[in-house]
Amino acid sequence: MISANDRLADIGPFVPAADDDLIICRCEEVTKGEIRKAVHAGMYTLTEVRRYLRCGMGLCQGQTCGRLVRNIIARELGRKSSELEPATGRAPMRPTEMNAAANEDTEQREGGRVMNQTSDVIIIGSGIIGCAAAYYLAKKGVSVMVLEAADSIGNGGSSRNGGGVRQSGRDSRELPMVMWGIKHIWPTLSEELGTDVEYTQKGNLRLGKTPSHLKILQGLTDRAVACGLDVRMIDGEEVRKINPYLSDEVLGASWCPTDGHANPLTTTLGYFKKARELGVRFITGEPVLALKKVKGKVNTVITPDGNFECDKILVAAGYETREITSSVEVDVPMRKQKIECLVTEAEPHMFDQMLGTAEADFYGHQTKHGSFVFGGSTGLEPFLASDKAAPSTSIGAACTCRGIMKYFPALSNAKIVRTWAGWLDASADGIPVIGAADGAPGLFLACGFTGHGFGIGPAAAYSIAEVMTDGTPPVNMEPFRCTRFKAKA
Repeated sequence: MISANDRLADIGPFVPAADDDLIICRCEEVTKGEIRKAVHAGMYTLTEVRRYLRCGMGLCQGQTCGRLVRNIIARELGRKSSELEPATGRAPMRPTEMNAAANEDTEQREGGRVMNQTSDVIIIGSGIIGCAAAYYLAKKGVSVMVLEAADSIGNGGSSRNGGGVRQSGRDSRELPMVMWGIKHIWPTLSEELGTDVEYTQKGNLRLGKTPSHLKILQGLTDRAVACGLDVRMIDGEEVRKINPYLSDEVLGASWCPTDGHANPLTTTLGYFKKARELGVRFITGEPVLALKKVKGKVNTVITPDGNFECDKILVAAGYETREITSSVEVDVPMRKQKIECLVTEAEPHMFDQMLGTAEADFYGHQTKHGSFVFGGSTGLEPFLASDKAAPSTSIGAACTCRGIMKYFPALSNAKIVRTWAGWLDASADGIPVIGAADGAPGLFLACGFTGHGFGIGPAAAYSIAEVMTDGTPPVNMEPFRCTRFKAKA
């Protein structure tokens, strides 16, 4: 196994080789040189390389190239291939048409301690919020260490979502932050990170098929317009002018031309890569057991490897944030909720918009590679929480497929090649907690994003970095304070 110490080791610079142009993953046309460069950028596991480059994400799901990729990574790390945990193929291994799925209803360390266990800031969690906050803090000259319980970066909801970068359909309290991010961060993010985040700003259609759907969408639209967002209701005819593949049953939609989508995998890992370049230390396989106050200030993180000390702590660990902060008597009212996505084989280009529905039957987009990435819900998610990993299930896939085909009959024969599932952190009022934890000096929170964390993530991370360094956040942070939660008198 790759250890926490390996993440901090210097494996040397990337040195081009004569055979770097050799295609290793034929499904996604990934070369040996691209895999080697990814390792030197900090992708030390098969899972990370797969998410960053898409190798093993095609039709064969790594059955052909998996061993080759593993050997290349191991060689660059100076390790045996047996020491790398294999990346598993995602169900279904055999491509399944949506119309068939719709009818289904069933489903690091080597014994040593990390030598330097101090820094200005410790971030707990390496999702998009943790990685982006690490980057923005490091840009301000802050020394940062990121602790991640999993062996891979971005192993939670950050890698298991539909990739929406949207303003429409959001609570009016978080709209100013996401609007600022779409204006000031997303358009140039690929250039800033040196990674193609596949950001596309071609609008968002939230679809409705019934009068009750249109009523929901009208309410969301009215509230967004009141906040200054460019969004309007359009009828079915105009919907099909924008996207001619939609069913004739669609009566109307809300249309926001400044919404879009991006790739959650490369965005998260792009922030990770850039943060490492600025000196941020990432320690994976390092679960946090508790926090500790010293002289009234939260400045110690307790792990199986010992105590890590710092001036400030940011907990961005999704639902696990609640258990971690309870050790210093800080609680955020959240519940665990399952999130699930499915991915299809590449299809001919059909549309560029982000899509969703009034009832959240499904949401997603077509990627630049041609595959469709869709998330959806069953209505059972609040009742599926457990302490175990969240498996993809045929129930989730079936519900999503049924939702898609109601609106997109043209996709009925599109073949699903894999599914993902994970847990998201749903706050009591549906908007995140971002800022200092009241009553716990030194402790800061970024959690409770309720499935909306990807699109708002860069702006939220930028804002919390400003708060933690006594800077000026770009928007009013008062709506995100944890003190808004009050118990009944």
